[in-house]
Amino acid sequence: KALAKFASTSEAAELKEIAEGARFKELQDLSVSFFDIFKMFPSAKPSLEYLFGLLPAMKWRLYSIANSADYTPGVIELTVVINQWPSKGGLKTGTSTKYIQKLKVGDRIAATMTNGTFTFPKDDRTPMVMTGLGTGIAPIRSFVQDRMYKKTV
Repeated sequence: KALAKFASTSEAAELKEIAEGARFKELQDLSVSFFDIFKMFPSAKPSLEYLFGLLPAMKWRLYSIANSADYTPGVIELTVVINQWPSKGGLKTGTSTKYIQKLKVGDRIAATMTNGTFTFPKDDRTPMVMTGLGTGIAPIRSFVQDRMYKKTV
């Protein structure tokens, strides 16, 4: 609805109709993005300042490091799920997936790291059950590499 005040009369009416729910479900089924909406309504041209206030900030995509720093020094490896899904408008691909797919080996990227809360038992013979919502194979792979490294030193 907020975008309608920047659009032509006919496009503003259509944007209001979408905002009131009449066409919202249809666009939702197509998995349209904000970019798609701006392509559909080219007369809607808010200022950059207004646009930043209108659109939500992108959420961080977090990945677990999938290697041991001792086993592969100077390297950070990730395991990445390709985020694609079918919609009525065709196959859609997640923003982070698109970005990662375009990278070439050796490309530099902006990244930040946080320390995890996981600590290994002091005794390597201590049995462990490794579970964690959303962590997948990455920490297990790192753990196995760490154990392999410790057997060689």
